[in-house]
Amino acid sequence: MDGIASPGLVREVKQRLQRIHTDGILETGYIEEFIEDAPFSIFPTISNTERPDVVAARLLEGRAAIFIGGSTTVFIVPHLMLESFQSAEDYYSRPYYATMLRFLRLFAF
Repeated sequence: MDGIASPGLVREVKQRLQRIHTDGILETGYIEEFIEDAPFSIFPTISNTERPDVVAARLLEGRAAIFIGGSTTVFIVPHLMLESFQSAEDYYSRPYYATMLRFLRLFAF
């Protein structure tokens, strides 16, 4: 998987994780608050999932994944707003059909 994600992205994620200084982390949301770009935005900059197929697909798209020990939730960075209109099942559908559904979701929004 070396070379798929930008080395700058991986370096930035590592730096943000190393800057976290806290006594304990009880839930994955704690980490999200420390590393996200725009904490007051209504749109998320970090996506999370419990589906391994989604994590694998996003890694192949050049994203970085953050696994938290003891949690089934995986963070994926960066999160693009248009990904909010994407379903995990879109990876298994025909491309034209999945694209049509994404446009329909966007239009409905």
